[in-house]
Amino acid sequence: MNLYSREQESFEAFCRAEFQQLFRGTAQSVVGAATTIDKIQASSLPNSGGTAGDLSVYNAQFESIEYSYFSGGKRFRPLLSFAGAQYLGVTAESVFPWAMAIEMIHTYSLIHDDLPSMDNDDYRRGKPTNHKMYGDAIALLAGDSLLTEAFSVLAKHYSSHGSTLSLLIQQLAHSSGLNGMILGQYFDITLDSGKISPTPAHLNQIHLLKTGALISGALMGPALLKRLPTDQLKSMQEVGLLLGYAFQVKDDILDSEQDKDSKKNLIHHFKTVAKLEEFLKQIQMQISARITSLNQLLQIPSGKSQHLLQFLEWNITREK
Repeated sequence: MNLYSREQESFEAFCRAEFQQLFRGTAQSVVGAATTIDKIQASSLPNSGGTAGDLSVYNAQFESIEYSYFSGGKRFRPLLSFAGAQYLGVTAESVFPWAMAIEMIHTYSLIHDDLPSMDNDDYRRGKPTNHKMYGDAIALLAGDSLLTEAFSVLAKHYSSHGSTLSLLIQQLAHSSGLNGMILGQYFDITLDSGKISPTPAHLNQIHLLKTGALISGALMGPALLKRLPTDQLKSMQEVGLLLGYAFQVKDDILDSEQDKDSKKNLIHHFKTVAKLEEFLKQIQMQISARITSLNQLLQIPSGKSQHLLQFLEWNITREK
């Protein structure tokens, strides 16, 4: 997707600077404290065993986090946040922290999904998965770090936004937690275990929660920063959920074309790719209609929604 290439370049630079502060910067403080303790201990225990004041002992953990976060994903969620910002008249730069937090949550979920106790995948985006590179334990901690520090990013950058900060934190927790992405993963696991059957209704639930909730969250950040009233927030959320669902349906189509068999793929109910593609077009027409209604509700000129609508076109034509 060529939308927001300038913003995306600036966003990547923002993320790298934040990572330096969040992870390596904090470790410098730990190293400093550890060195002080080592010196005190050495005076009492001459053979205490060297020093902890060496940043290299932390490097594998940092590398594992950066390995997955900067692995060349589509950045669909941040791009959607930028589109939402443009639509609502919010600057792209003001949503960088929100977009970063959303992408951190997304990356942590991929690391954990790939673990042997979950999907047990060896490759992600054409490269070995995190646990294949660094081991299960470090991969687990990498995901934990991304999850917890996502909230730190919000607290740091939106501390002057008053009650909006609280709403952003609640939204991120809702989108990624037991009412959103995690619940979707739970349903996914129960389907794999045979506890529920892969009916269209169950698959829809998984797609809406596991994929749709966080994608919807990407749109909700700009909406909260704009301080939209409750009814308008609800409409934005519904558009986001449908966009997320459409994104997952397209993934099902691509997986079917590549002969990736999964009982979680809607192709088992639509039988042919052509029928599933027609279903996707119907969903996207519904999203387009919802965006038109949203224009009227928010009194936004239709031209302002062009980038949101371009996401629909991109989703139809994308090949990965």
